[in-house]
Amino acid sequence: MDIGEDRIPNDVSGESVTPQDEVFLEKMHDVILAYSGVDIGPYKKRYLLRRIGVRERALNLPDHAAYFEYLQTHAEEFPRCLEELTINVTEFLRDAHVFEILKSRFLSCLVRNILPSPKRPLRMWSAGCASGEEVYSLAMLAEDVLRDCSFVTDYRIVATDVDFRALETAVLGAYPAEKVQGIPETWKTLYFRSPNSRGGRFVIKSALKSHISFERHNVLTPFEQKDFDVILCRNTLMYFTVPLQEKILRNLAASLRPGGFLVLGQVERLIGPARKELQCVSAEANIFQKHPFSEEESHAH
Repeated sequence: MDIGEDRIPNDVSGESVTPQDEVFLEKMHDVILAYSGVDIGPYKKRYLLRRIGVRERALNLPDHAAYFEYLQTHAEEFPRCLEELTINVTEFLRDAHVFEILKSRFLSCLVRNILPSPKRPLRMWSAGCASGEEVYSLAMLAEDVLRDCSFVTDYRIVATDVDFRALETAVLGAYPAEKVQGIPETWKTLYFRSPNSRGGRFVIKSALKSHISFERHNVLTPFEQKDFDVILCRNTLMYFTVPLQEKILRNLAASLRPGGFLVLGQVERLIGPARKELQCVSAEANIFQKHPFSEEESHAH
């Protein structure tokens, strides 16, 4: 999941709401959880109120009470509401300089210096993958890096999101022409099937998809898979309050192998206990590296 920077309130605490709004959000939490299994409780309250307000204006409803009543009698509104709350703003090669730095300075280094020795695949995780543009961009980047190697190295990417509908789009991997405009022509030829009968969409080729597995996962929960070389979690932290951002960062750090890299969104910060495990290696691209050894291991060495 991902929201645009312009959608974030200036009030970073996001918690200054009226008692009436608190009651409304508690009721919305319960019905959305029952409908979809998505827990909106950790999200910033002012963010939720603003996104729900978009639906209220679209329906010409006067207030929150009217919207909640509308929900009770119009089941078709639930997916629209959920889509608004978990809005997925993403694109191929978003912040292109980040992908270029990741490729030239870090992926190439991993492949050259780390991977040949144990003969293992490059392992990456796209956390909050939304509709798939980011994870497929990452896969194309990996293909480019491995093509330049003098040896063959495989790669695997796990892509996760909490939004079922976004994951369905990602798995399908079919995108309208305007979505792929910024992709190099060579990549379009190598990794996409040309527009077909499916609404004139560009479809990701099976060979690229074969390196990717998709799962539903909430970043607030520790991920069962570990030892990733690279984790992308961009423009997801901003959904959450500071204590929960710290929790997410701890979970991400725990899933990185020593020496692995974490890529955050351009406006996101490394905060809390994770700062002891990660250090910034590219301020321009907001990339952090996990220390080669934990604190205990460092003492042992």
